[in-house]
Amino acid sequence: MNLWLAALAVVYVTLFQARAEAHEVRPPIATVEIAANGELTLDVTLNLEAAVAGIGTKHDDTSLSPSAPVYDRLRALPGIWRRV
Repeated sequence: MNLWLAALAVVYVTLFQARAEAHEVRPPIATVEIAANGELTLDVTLNLEAAVAGIGTKHDDTSLSPSAPVYDRLRALPGIWRRV
């Protein structure tokens, strides 16, 4: 049961901290699966660059955010960091 509450807490935090994808702001997507044997799987898709830069849903376009230079520098990192 504690694992279930921890998963819900992660989903709650993730869903209510919107992120940006490219220049368009999109919320993160979290999927929770619980198998018959009790195994819990949490899959989260989000734009980490926007999360680190602090860009949220109040910006319709990431380039309009005061954090746009930070976001752009993070996006310019080598591709290995872009898809984990």
